Amino acid sequence: MKKYIITDPCYLIQNDDWDKCCEIFNSVAYKKAEENRDYEMQRELFDNEITAVLRKYSGDYKAQACSTGYGDWTNEIWGKNIIKHDFFADSGMCCVCELTDSIQNHISKNSNGRNEFNGMAVFETDKDIAIEFDTSDSDWTVIRVKDKNTGNVLITSSEPYSDDDE
Repeated sequence: MKKYIITDPCYLIQNDDWDKCCEIFNSVAYKKAEENRDYEMQRELFDNEITAVLRKYSGDYKAQACSTGYGDWTNEIWGKNIIKHDFFADSGMCCVCELTDSIQNHISKNSNGRNEFNGMAVFETDKDIAIEFDTSDSDWTVIRVKDKNTGNVLITSSEPYSDDDE
């Protein structure tokens, strides 16, 4: 069993790497998508940059990131082997990533050595998983993680929740 996290990638990526990802906004491809009001292409270009950095951090597991239509929100993941259910999206993105030593060290450094998983859902499952981000509702993103060996599915709530709801 391996540990994975679901969170906003801004909590996992070092500032200098995040800044490099943001350079896509000045690229010819991004400017063209912007001119054509191709919002899906704009999202895809940035998602690809963030995913590439997460994959650098996560070793042999291929992490995935996805822009959300909703922006900032809080959600929970449900299913078997959940260690911590709730997570945040603050930069309008979410990701699923193996909890590697590199990522754990970054989390520890940013939580003053407490190894806190604030804003991060944590679960265990087999290494062979499939991840699906359902962005068909522009106001919400549903995340499904399927263990390909057992068939177990973890899924986020399908209803938005924000701190404003309290």
